[in-house]
Order: sequence, then C-alpha cells, then structure tokens
Amino acid sequence: DIKELAMETSRKRIYPDLISVENLKSIKEGNVISPMGCRSYLHPWKRPSTGEYEIVGRNNIGVTSLNLPRLAIQAEGNKDYFFELVSDAMEILIDSLHTREDVTLSADIESAPIMYKSGGLYGGEDIKSVRDLYTGDNRKRSTVSVGYVGLHNAMVALFGKKEWHKDEEIYQFSIKTLQFLQDYIDSVQDDFEVYVSLYSTPSESLADRFAKLDRERFGVIKDVNDMEYYENSFHYPSFLNTDPFSKIEFEAPYYKIATAGFMHYVEMPNLDSNHKAFESIWNEAHDKLCYFGINTPSDMCYECGFKGEFKCDKYGYSCPKCGNSDGDRMNVVRRLCGYLGQPAKRPVVSGKQAEIANRVKHN
Repeated sequence: DIKELAMETSRKRIYPDLISVENLKSIKEGNVISPMGCRSYLHPWKRPSTGEYEIVGRNNIGVTSLNLPRLAIQAEGNKDYFFELVSDAMEILIDSLHTREDVTLSADIESAPIMYKSGGLYGGEDIKSVRDLYTGDNRKRSTVSVGYVGLHNAMVALFGKKEWHKDEEIYQFSIKTLQFLQDYIDSVQDDFEVYVSLYSTPSESLADRFAKLDRERFGVIKDVNDMEYYENSFHYPSFLNTDPFSKIEFEAPYYKIATAGFMHYVEMPNLDSNHKAFESIWNEAHDKLCYFGINTPSDMCYECGFKGEFKCDKYGYSCPKCGNSDGDRMNVVRRLCGYLGQPAKRPVVSGKQAEIANRVKHN
C-alpha cells in the first residue's frame, strides 16, 4: 500500500524517487545511508574507538570535478595518452582537495557554533578545535570528493562514435575510465584526514561552463561540444532515443564504482493513466539500480487550466493550449540534475535549459 501511494504521488509530482535498499546496502557494507541533497552519499564508517558504524552527524566538505571531455579532446584518440592526461589532472585535483581539507580543518570553531559545538557535527563540549572533528578518533568520518563531467562526450571524442553505447569495447572503456579514477583515489587515500570519494557530479552549471570553455579553446567539435553542454556524469545522452529498460541496463555498472554520488532517471510522457508501465519501470530500477526517478511531467496553466506537459525549448516553457509563457502563471516542475526545480520561475543556465529541452522520451 505504501508503494502504491508512493507511485501515485510520483506520477503526479515526479517525487518521491526510488532507493533500492538492497543495492544500497551492497555498496555501503550493509548500511542504509540516505543521500545528502540530490545525490551525495557518505561512505560506511566505523568509529575506531568503538568499532561501531556511525551515520548521523557526518558531512562532506566539498567536491572538485574533472572535465573528462577536455582530456579526451587533447588525447586525439590515443587511449594511453588519455589516461596520462587524466593522471596529470588528478594530481592537480588532489592538490586542490588537500587545500580544501586544510582550510576546513583550520577554521575557527566559533565561525559556525551550531555545526561545531551544538550538534550539527558533534554534541560534546570537549572539542577544542575544528580539527578535532576530523582527526584522531574522528579520522575519515567525513568526506571530500572527486567529481567528473561528461563521460559520454569523452568517449565520443576518443573513439569518434556518437552512438557508442552498444559497442562493447567502448562501453567497457567507459567503465575502465571511472575505475581508473577510483584506483587513483585509493592510492592517495592515506594522505588525507577525511575520506576521498568518487562522485558523479550533477553539473547543473558546470556542464555549461566546461563545454563553453572548450569551444573557446578547441573550436566546435561535432558531437562532442556542439550542444551547449556536456552530459551529466555517466548518463546515457539525453538527446538519443532509447527505451527505459535499456537505459537502466546501460547505466547499472557505474554507480557501483562512483559510490559517493549517483542518480539515474528516465524521461517518460505523463504516465498517470498507465500505472502498470510506471510500476514495471520502478521494479526494473529496484532490481538493477540504487537511486532512481521517473520524469513524467504534470504541468498546470493558471491561465486556461490546462494540465499535462508544457512545451519546452531552449528559451523556456509555454502552455500548449493557450500559449501562456508567464512563469508566474504556471506550475512547471522538472528534474534538473537530481533534485526538482521550477525552471519557469527560476531559470537555469542556458546549457542546462538546452539539455532539458533536448531530452527525449524513453518509450
């Protein structure tokens, strides 16, 4: 009955999303650790002095993201050189995370007393400095993350194949790329007081910014940086047609590597009249994924009363019945990266709006 109610709500309002507890436990040492925000996950951690898992009251101190398409463009099809470039970029990125960690641990405890003294991160009075919250018995209780953007675009740049997703060699290479990042992280893990994790960056504005910078530097490269944005993390490209089950199958391996942050979704027409189809997709995602949502818009026009899906292009939204395009006279909710937003009232950057407009229905 709870599942039925959750699905009814999700069909009407895109939320709640689905978390497969079984699959979550499989990557979190049997723990149920809910995401922070739209996709950021903490790692399973035992306090050294007790040997017991702790989940509540922990935190992430930030993320720095790699521009994978840029490195792939520079590699000019040379796969070995690509990994050399990734390694060089990771060295710079890791150095930035050391700086972030040092700045965080050196902060004044009075700069955020609710967080540092009154229960946000710790409820005791024996903490004398912020550093105490991250070292000693608290070592590795918090995380700092390595992110990445545009795995799809990077594969196109390396292999020159726009629709590479059924090419097993390229598919395995994309998985190998994420594993390379994780292996690099493992090699530097002991150098940090916090736990370094691999995070699939939501890249709301970063996908726009990275693509723009690369067009300025390399010019427009067909099928790589010519669409105003880079694809979100490991996602199947938003503009290519597929069915929801194939998309789920394709994306299934990636979250098991980038365990610090991930989100899967499929784009569907309004499914409020097709409950069985909605449930079959949820069931498939429950079995193969971890954190998942179905984007099935249910917009409303305050001018003419239309309910359904509004027209969407790179400029914004309009009612298909009366043409209303006033953001204050409509209710339009979209999944931006993982979280839901109202882009008609609070517009997103142009690249993200273009990505939303380019999303095809997976049916």
